Amino acid sequence: MPRGGLSPHSPRRGGQRGGRLFSFLRSRALVSVGRYSYGMYVFHMFFALFTAAWGKRITAPFGDARMLACALLMIAPSYAAGFLSYCMYEKHT
Repeated sequence: MPRGGLSPHSPRRGGQRGGRLFSFLRSRALVSVGRYSYGMYVFHMFFALFTAAWGKRITAPFGDARMLACALLMIAPSYAAGFLSYCMYEKHT
């Protein structure tokens, strides 16, 4: 079995498991995105097409923050669709 790397089970100083990377990988936000990631993957293209078609019109008032607004127009609905997909389909199969 290989040793080292970024595995959360890799040995640390003194044989302790922990540290910032391990804490980040176990954070609730990242675990949540991981749980809903398949649904996000399946549905994200619909939101990407919507953002490409309507993004400039919708985000015009945001000025310099336009790219951030466009990213939110894709990420937030993709997360919501992933959540619904998980709750309505994946969790029950």
